[in-house]
Amino acid sequence: MALGAFHAALIPASQNLITWHVGDHGFRMYLSGRLPARIAQALHDERTQGTADGTADRTAAGDAGRMIAREDAETLDLWAVHTGGRSVLDAVAASLALPRRALRHSRAVLEAYGTMSSATVMFVLQRMLREPNAGARGLAMAFGPWGRCRDLPDRAVELTLWTCRSAARRPK
Repeated sequence: MALGAFHAALIPASQNLITWHVGDHGFRMYLSGRLPARIAQALHDERTQGTADGTADRTAAGDAGRMIAREDAETLDLWAVHTGGRSVLDAVAASLALPRRALRHSRAVLEAYGTMSSATVMFVLQRMLREPNAGARGLAMAFGPWGRCRDLPDRAVELTLWTCRSAARRPK
């Protein structure tokens, strides 16, 4: 699998939707019930208007520089989505109009392990690598309170996307 592109953007109006509190016995994570709808709105806005970080609409310039192009839902073969819970997966699928099968690996990891914070997407990628997907194109997506980790003032939720392509050829 080869990395094709990487993009990260803060989701506007997402302060305190995901929080981490580090204590003497590890860390506690809080996910707001408003998080799935905010992620869905940011993905929908990015796909149809501008970018998740609020920059200008790029439709006049085509899809160059966009996080999620309008055609991605139809043309990408693989979707590795961080399993922030069933409602997060449902929100991603609905906002991008993905077929149910698109998030099968993410849903299987959620069922087997639950959400494991940011590491979860790596478990999804591991499941994908077990199947023959030669030549397939995909997108990996993770969410987290990265603004806080990077000491940004608004502590917004960051949406991180990687596009990938399998290096091997499809079997004939």
